[in-house]
Amino acid sequence: YLGQRLEEIKARHLCVGDVRYIGLFSALEIVKDRASKAPADLVEVGKYLRANGLFTFIFRNILFVVPPLCITKAQIDEGLAIIEKGLAITR
Repeated sequence: YLGQRLEEIKARHLCVGDVRYIGLFSALEIVKDRASKAPADLVEVGKYLRANGLFTFIFRNILFVVPPLCITKAQIDEGLAIIEKGLAITR
């Protein structure tokens, strides 16, 4: 379910260069544009996510999505909605 949702986010947001996932361990590669794959700066996105209650690991231009195994679909949707709003401020 999470992988499918991440693929949908990738299709909607040009700043998502790629998504990778295996089980619930997943990551979004955030880029300035898909053609060059130039990494985007995620400082402001990270601040936005934390301010909205989503604490995730960010390394360079990779946003990790690694929820607990006991997460529900509704909780996944809630977290991904916060991430999508955060992607709107990506440069």
